[in-house]
This record gives sequence, C-alpha cells and structure tokens, in this order.
Amino acid sequence: MQDLLERLPVIDVDAHEMAPAHVWGEMFGPHSARFAEVAADFIRSFGANSFWRPGLADDAAITPASVWTEKGPSAPGAFDFDRRRRVLDAMGIARQLIFPSAALLAFGPLTGSSLASLGLPIPAGEEGQRMLRGVVAEYNDWVVRTTTAPGSRFRPAALLSGATVDELMEQAGDLVARGARAVWLPTGRPPGGRSPAAPELDPFWALMAANGVAVTLHLGTDSGFRSSDAWSQAPAFAVGKVDSVEIALEPFGTTTVHMGASNFLSAMVLGGVFERHPMLRFGVIELGATWFGPLAEHLDLWVEHIYAKRMAGVLSMPPSAYMDRNVRVTPFYFEPVDLYFRRYPQLSHAWCYSSDYPHVEGGVDSKLGFLARLEPLGTVAIEKFFAGNGAWLVPE
Repeated sequence: MQDLLERLPVIDVDAHEMAPAHVWGEMFGPHSARFAEVAADFIRSFGANSFWRPGLADDAAITPASVWTEKGPSAPGAFDFDRRRRVLDAMGIARQLIFPSAALLAFGPLTGSSLASLGLPIPAGEEGQRMLRGVVAEYNDWVVRTTTAPGSRFRPAALLSGATVDELMEQAGDLVARGARAVWLPTGRPPGGRSPAAPELDPFWALMAANGVAVTLHLGTDSGFRSSDAWSQAPAFAVGKVDSVEIALEPFGTTTVHMGASNFLSAMVLGGVFERHPMLRFGVIELGATWFGPLAEHLDLWVEHIYAKRMAGVLSMPPSAYMDRNVRVTPFYFEPVDLYFRRYPQLSHAWCYSSDYPHVEGGVDSKLGFLARLEPLGTVAIEKFFAGNGAWLVPE
C-alpha cells in the first residue's frame, strides 16, 4: 500500500507558513514589522512553536527524514516557499492548503475570538486596530502573491474579518478578483454579523461557489461563540507553558474547541446553504473529526423524525448528504480514521489528510501513521483520504 500512496497526488489540507518574528517585515510589510516589536515579549514565551528565533534562516537540509521530524520555524521550507516546493516533493504532496502563523496573532484579537484573551499587548484604541488590520491586509497580499505565482502548488487562505455583510463582500470580492482561492472565516463570530443561513449572505456564498474558492474554519478563532469564557476558568483548566498559538493546551478548551464549528456548520446545513449553493466548498480544519459523524447522525435524526414537513421546502436531502458532498474535515494524526470510514460510510468523502506542517501538533510521520490505519480498508479509502477528498478544497 505504500507504493500506492507514493503514486497518489496527495493533497494536504492543513499546513502553515511559520516565519520567525525578525522576518515579518521583509516577508509581509511594515505593519507586521511593527507587530513583531509589540508582540516580542509575548512570543518569547512560546515553546516548540515559538516565532522568536533571532537570526534564523530557512536553510535546514531538505531530506526524507527532516520534513517529517523537524518542527517550528527551523523546519525546512517553514517560511521560504521556494524551498517549500522541494519540501512538498520530499513529502510526496501535490498541493497544500496553507494557513497563517504570525497573522493568526492579529486575526484573533481583530475578530474578538480566542487569542484576544491571552494577554497579547495590543496598543489601545485606533492605533492598535489599525496595526491589526494592517497585519491582516499584508498577509492577504502575501496570500495573493503566493497563490498566483507561476506553477504554484500552494493555496493559502486569506483572512476575512469584515464585521458587516458589506465589509465581508468588499473584502471577499477584492481577494477573489486578485486570485485568492481559499478564505478563512472566524469561527466564533457570525459572518458579517448574520447567521450563516441568512439570505443576506447568499451573495457571499454564491461568490465563493462560482469562483471555486474554498471557505474554511480553522483552529484559533473558536471561543467567541460562547457568551462567556467563564466555563474554562477553573484551576483544573489553567493554561501552563504555551507551546501553540492555536490549541488551548488545557483539557476543557481543547476538548470543546470543535463546538464553535459544529454550531456554525449546523446553521449552514439546516439553513439550506448547501442546498442553494451545491458547489460551495467548505472545510473545517484542525478541529479534529470525532464530532463530525455524530453531528451528521444528530441532524439527520431531528430532520427525519421531528422537522420533516418544516424542512421539506429547505432541504431535498438528509443533512448528512450535504456534509458528505460539500464539507471536508481533518482528523488529528492520533484519531482512528479507519473507524470513521467504517462507522459513517455516508460520510466517506469528508475525511481528509493534513500534515499541519511545520507545527508540532501534526505529529511525526503522519502519512505513514494514517496509512497504517487505512490499509485494512483497501485502496478506495486510501485514495479518498489522501487525494480525492482533499481535491474538493484544493483543486488544480
């Protein structure tokens, strides 16, 4: 089966740029350089995923071993995307969906979600907001440059921070016109201040679907959907040393982090978004997959037995059918993905491979680990998980 895997055009639907702070200005722009200065003490406190690596160059050897074991900004191709192409070759990956590392620190506070409460020293008032907006805009410019580069195999996700439908449409229209092919919406805030199923958002979903742009939710903007963070404020859930800018690293926050995405996705499915926009490509990334099958069963049950008549004019298929057709999710490297294929055959198109390169949460040798789990299921499951399913989010 390893020979089969080597022949497949493997799609990686979660990886990151991971530039150390001292190159943010050169790589992105002046707002990012200023942000690196402001956030210096904060990012020094990080562990394995730290951005504080003064003088670090992207020059680590690209070998079959290093691309699966080296993590953080010192990993080969962590921030030099000319070198990242060679990393993809060494990993046996055809195309890669990319999410930010540095810009995530600005995106969270700008959208009022997870990272806003971690103590990042943002200047008060309009000065701080202007800096955050500038960091996100500079990152989005990098997204466009990277996506549209000749022969690019990368699909970095642009950040949509619009607080109103008009702002969201303005940002999205500009990015699509310039060539972006993936976007990231904050999970914990209604897009444009509306329910995802609201008619006012149909022009946005239509724009994304018509242009083949993948819309994603990703770990890191999750907690805002709860009206209070008091749920996690207990001694047992105290955050210790911070190794990751994404995962809470305490049991309550980590094991409930998918709830915002479940909330968001339920509104989309039950609200008929995928019925009205059948070509909409939607990904829920780095939030695990343990919750996805049970959610599909849950929605199917209620629609079939309680709301069949009411939903007849909204949905023409069971909720699980939309989730299988339109939505892609990424199991963590330690999850029993083989069990998901067995238990939820109606969702066999949903599960996708992701490396999380070069973040530590991606584990070591994740391709071989997933392959070992899927081998007993045969070639169809392997081809779906590693190639076919992910191509929905990362088409050629």
